[in-house]
Amino acid sequence: MSPDQWTGAGLLVGLVCALAIVGLLLEALTPRPDREQRR
Repeated sequence: MSPDQWTGAGLLVGLVCALAIVGLLLEALTPRPDREQRR
C-alpha cells in the first residue's frame, strides 16, 4: 500500500475511535429513562 492509503486508513480508524468514545461518553453522561425501565 502507498503512504497515502496508510494515512487514509489511519484517519478512518481515528475517526471511528473518536465517534465511539464520544458515543460512550454521551451514553454515560445522559441518563435514559427507557434503559432504567428495562431493569
